[in-house]
Amino acid sequence: MTVPEMGKLLGLKKTDRYWLVHKNVFESKEIAGKMRINIASFEKWYDSQSRYRTKEDREKDAIVEEATITMPEMARLLGLTRSQVYQILRNPKYSHFFETIVIAEKKRITKENFQKFLEGQDQFHLDPANDYEELALGILHLMKHHIWQKSAEA
Repeated sequence: MTVPEMGKLLGLKKTDRYWLVHKNVFESKEIAGKMRINIASFEKWYDSQSRYRTKEDREKDAIVEEATITMPEMARLLGLTRSQVYQILRNPKYSHFFETIVIAEKKRITKENFQKFLEGQDQFHLDPANDYEELALGILHLMKHHIWQKSAEA
């Protein structure tokens, strides 16, 4: 495939496309004056990484991203620093509340787990300076989807 085809597949601009080529993350050759990428080596590289995603994979990721928050988002919601959030996640007193999910090389936790954490302890609370309507709607949507899935399985 050509470099522009690979870039379009991954949603990359020209600089990022050629950065991957010159980094030699997959096999490429110049043929008839055009840089070409070996598809088998591209597919092998694609299976081994999670940062660069196809449009279809980004759409699938978006569904999971909607149901999750990043550690910086958790820090903002609680009015804490990221390092304090990571201390909470490592603390055996709280770690059982959380399931970590990695999407595009970013660790995330489910909004549902975050809500269980808020309800299951009394030391950490939402920072009153934030607007929580969006988070509440996300949790409500996730719970409705979970209930709908369970009823569909029965």
